[in-house]
Amino acid sequence: RMGARSDILVAVCLAGAQLCARALPQWCTQDFKARWPAFVAIPNGPSPDNLLPFDMLGFQEVATGIHNAGSACYMATAFQLLVSVPELLKAAADVNSAPNATAECARKVVADFGGIYATHAYNDNWPVPHVLAVDLQSKLRALSEEVCPEKHIFLANMPDDAGLALATILQMAQADGAEVQQVLGTWDGKHLTLGAKVVLYRPATETPGCEQEKPWGGALLVLKSFAVFGGGHWWAVVRVAGLWVKINDLELTSIAAPPSSAARVCVYTVF
Repeated sequence: RMGARSDILVAVCLAGAQLCARALPQWCTQDFKARWPAFVAIPNGPSPDNLLPFDMLGFQEVATGIHNAGSACYMATAFQLLVSVPELLKAAADVNSAPNATAECARKVVADFGGIYATHAYNDNWPVPHVLAVDLQSKLRALSEEVCPEKHIFLANMPDDAGLALATILQMAQADGAEVQQVLGTWDGKHLTLGAKVVLYRPATETPGCEQEKPWGGALLVLKSFAVFGGGHWWAVVRVAGLWVKINDLELTSIAAPPSSAARVCVYTVF
């Protein structure tokens, strides 16, 4: 789903993050094995004791697919964008600098799943199993119900918008401050935040696309990854070891010239 829903709800959940007083899910305070019992139970799967840290993805030298949790290509695409840019992933997964318990819990989820992704990517590019994608969706839904209940996102077997999903994850983790700036619709009248390292740009529905490079506010924005929506489906295009790779659920395909003119979500780093 595109357009009005995404545009109207982009700023809703900050107020929710500040006002929410309900108890967070119990798993927020548990250790990794208790938070992700499905990971522990996977037959012949990697051991939690050998889980790689999420910052193994720092140079995005590897990538892997994520099983579709059920009409959840938007969520898998959002996470592929998140892990594709080290500065963006660190901002959303830095548990130690979380400003409050809600942000800490959201950052644990991102850091956990980043480690799960890295572990599978470095293990002969195993895709992240369906059961873990479903578990991720469930955790994000539980948190979004606490922080931004108006969004009704991460619902089981319900399609949604990858840009809204990524924005929601960043807002729940309270990682969309000075270092991560979001631009919605148009660049007109907006200014580059001092200290910004990443810009998440979501063009208006009727004017998709993002430039490979964009001068802005005395800086140069360089495209690192983007999301495309077509035929009712989302997929990501990311840089892996210097090459552009299309990631469509489980399928990874190297491409020479990325179709960024069709992009609905663009992630830039700031130089």
